[in-house]
Amino acid sequence: MNAARLRLNFAALALCSLALAGLAAESRPDPTFTKFKTKMLPQVGHKITAEGALDVGKHGCWLAFDGWGMYIKTTTTNRSDLAKLNALNQFIHHKVKAVGTLKHQEELKSDTPLVSGIPEHFFFDAAEVTVTESEAARPEIPKAK
Repeated sequence: MNAARLRLNFAALALCSLALAGLAAESRPDPTFTKFKTKMLPQVGHKITAEGALDVGKHGCWLAFDGWGMYIKTTTTNRSDLAKLNALNQFIHHKVKAVGTLKHQEELKSDTPLVSGIPEHFFFDAAEVTVTESEAARPEIPKAK
């Protein structure tokens, strides 16, 4: 009986420790994101150029640059916008140049712990962004002699 009670107490202590660690992690923003955010917030609403590696992300394509990155995502369920987002798949794992109006999404917290919220992030709307393969990523073609 004592061994079972000891295991139960240990499990409860472990769960409490994990919960407290999670709360502590939420209260301390990532310094890399804070630096990126400080640089990017004044540019929200302006057309900017971002150059980096395009990858798959949780909310659309993830464009990694400047030590952090942003999403390229749709803000509607319009079929043409989704088609534009899907067209970016050809650039996944490539270095690209994206030109668009920078947007910012504040963190959206969930009312229940069973549903995750949406973290704060920057993004381009797929309907409005222009993405091309970066000049730096293109192989150099030898000139004919």
